[in-house]
Amino acid sequence: MPTSIVLEQSFDFLHMVWMLPKGWGKSHGRNRHGQDGRKLCPRQEISDADAKDAALLEGIMRLDTLSVPDKRRRLVQELAPRLTDGYLFVQRDMLNRIFRAALGRRRVGRDVDEDDRVVSSHAQLKGRMQNWHKAQKTSCGLPKRVSRAKRLMSWSLEHVSRLLRSPIYLGSSSQKLRSRKATARKRYIIRDAIYWVPLIMITMGVRPEEILQAAVPDVVRRGGILCLFVGDEEDAVLKNEQSRRVLPIPQILLDLGFREWVVAKSRSGETWLFPDIQPDRPHGRRSQIFGDRLRNLFKTLKLQDPREDIYAMRRTLSSKLMGLGIDTGTRQRILGHLEGTTVDKHYSDHGLLELKDLLDSVDYGIDVGHDRGFAFPIIVGTRTALQAALDVDVALSDQREVSAVQLRDAETDEIVFEATISGRKAPSTFPWNECGALEEKDVAARIISLVDDILVLRDLHLEAGATPEDIRQLLAHARTAIEGLLHCVRQIAQAWRAHRSQTTEIGANSVPSLQVRAKVSYAYSPFAANHSTTACAAWLRFGPRIANM
Repeated sequence: MPTSIVLEQSFDFLHMVWMLPKGWGKSHGRNRHGQDGRKLCPRQEISDADAKDAALLEGIMRLDTLSVPDKRRRLVQELAPRLTDGYLFVQRDMLNRIFRAALGRRRVGRDVDEDDRVVSSHAQLKGRMQNWHKAQKTSCGLPKRVSRAKRLMSWSLEHVSRLLRSPIYLGSSSQKLRSRKATARKRYIIRDAIYWVPLIMITMGVRPEEILQAAVPDVVRRGGILCLFVGDEEDAVLKNEQSRRVLPIPQILLDLGFREWVVAKSRSGETWLFPDIQPDRPHGRRSQIFGDRLRNLFKTLKLQDPREDIYAMRRTLSSKLMGLGIDTGTRQRILGHLEGTTVDKHYSDHGLLELKDLLDSVDYGIDVGHDRGFAFPIIVGTRTALQAALDVDVALSDQREVSAVQLRDAETDEIVFEATISGRKAPSTFPWNECGALEEKDVAARIISLVDDILVLRDLHLEAGATPEDIRQLLAHARTAIEGLLHCVRQIAQAWRAHRSQTTEIGANSVPSLQVRAKVSYAYSPFAANHSTTACAAWLRFGPRIANM
């Protein structure tokens, strides 16, 4: 069957997609009814981004006072981010389906010879992308194009606590302006989508669209357990078939009167749990409208965090369950990611009870009580867990000696300390090639000092506070933890030599409250296919959590 499309044309299309700036097509100016806006051309957006990036690159290259690593850091931060490689493979698959529907499997399919393809295979696209990446670097290896994958961090307990202490939950002085703090005479708590949806996302791990489109009959009692059927409606908008699942209502929501609130909805003849959020016309979705409202409110309340956006709320549950040692499969089924959904696995009454116990095992530090001004339970206070956490990357030399170390805040991923050890060969790859050199004793002293500061700063977030003796004990535990870390690093090296394993689990029975996640990288490994840097991941957990000090 003749066709006017050849393989190179599909490569040209995919390359254009690869060069599109992130967020393309969104600055049309027609966000409100009646606005004329402007027409957007994808090629023009690429051309505009290229021109800005070229000017930026030229300006940075002229800065002779900057080292090459500093120039690279500036470029990575300031160049216009483009679409990611992973997104391009998604677009390739969509293009493949379109051509297969039009031309048939004989022209587009797995069995087609490489030379006869209209749309590239994954292997062909991967090889072509390597050439594209090489073309997007300067002669000295600096990037001319960058992409930033969307990284959603789960909400920290501190962020959750600030949300729950906001006027949304403690009360506002106006029914319309939810950001105004309550006064002695006026205090309103409105239990609508703005109130319930963040709580449900945090404690049940559901997507905003999943709960916003839930109907009143989707909340049912099964085996004595109140449950929510997610995606049970025939016309429900689902991200995938695995999104259809059933989840027990956590106890914290029941304590806040969720069952009574649903019963009142049913008696009043309501169809939807959240009729205040209607679907938008273009897509029939509710989450876009809701997200815009919540972002505006969070901005007014100063609750916005670029690292922890609205959609990352639901990852809070997975993060906390992981901290409790719950396996990945169970966590992903709760979030609706895997085949063999929670509906399948927890269909029996006994299974639902186990799942409810699992959801109830997470402590969010929420205190529920009653106030005579309200006919329903309310949040009367919050408490945060006192637990410092650091991510530690340790590099070992050819002789298995510690040659470099990097400490990052486990919640923000911010680098708080990094250094190579003088006289020892560290890996030449990123991020070790940009670390300054220090003597071994200076590295140890800096780490202990930083851990002291982190524990003290974390303690300042406690509303109840801790005694000076508690703080002194924590600092002593931190020093013991660092000694334990160095001991465990030696154990990791021994385990690597003895078993040549990729992953090692190491635990310690010491008291310290500092939790350290350590990833050990090797400057050279004969077990790597291309003799490049390889990693040995290890989890180091020091002592029990201190939930309430």
